[in-house]
Amino acid sequence: MDKDTYIKKLERRIHNQRANLRRLEETLIKSMDYRATPLRSMWWGTVKKQAKEIRLYLKGGLMEHDIEKGDIVQITDQAHAWFPCLLIVDEVKSWGVQAGCLCPQSNDAHQMPATAYNQLKWEQIERVGKAAFVAA
Repeated sequence: MDKDTYIKKLERRIHNQRANLRRLEETLIKSMDYRATPLRSMWWGTVKKQAKEIRLYLKGGLMEHDIEKGDIVQITDQAHAWFPCLLIVDEVKSWGVQAGCLCPQSNDAHQMPATAYNQLKWEQIERVGKAAFVAA
């Protein structure tokens, strides 16, 4: 199955689930208070999972990224202002990472360096390796 067919199939499934939910909502609203039913929670979980699946598929495959806190990443997007900076990953998010670049404040070895943080999408970075030491 090619990428376009797969995406259309997932989009159609989401559309059908939304239509079914609308019908169920109408029924539930008529019969009871619908603010927090298990049915709505289940449906939203399914939609979020499918949306994540579509995003991962577009990025090159249905797999989780192997980047974790403490990894060294390099910016590969040539249009990015920090290209080709090396950064240490501080937080892993669903959309990408928050990573920092250590900047010395002075030549004093006893003074901790400052960290300049940047938020980067998955398609803007490439994992280079693991940091041997990460300052707390």
